[in-house]
Amino acid sequence: MVKKTGAVSATLLAVSLSAAVTAPSAYAADTAPSCIRRDVINQPSGISVWLKNTCGTTKKVKVVISLGSDSPCWSLKDGATKTWWYDGFGSYDRTVLC
Repeated sequence: MVKKTGAVSATLLAVSLSAAVTAPSAYAADTAPSCIRRDVINQPSGISVWLKNTCGTTKKVKVVISLGSDSPCWSLKDGATKTWWYDGFGSYDRTVLC
């Protein structure tokens, strides 16, 4: 009688680790280029993030809040602005392409 539980366990562990490494996240997204201007204002009641696209082309961006809710993904045309207001615990992390 041959036991194969060690081989099966090793295979399951390898598959689990592979899935964990390849799982997408907000942090995997590329940081928005510097032509997406940002103005972050921390206030007692929350965080205000003002964005302006000066890239010359439309860019899709979102604001990432550490320990809080991120903004939706917005499509900003050249010259367009958008403000994300976050009311709660957390801090501005970065602006990413989405």
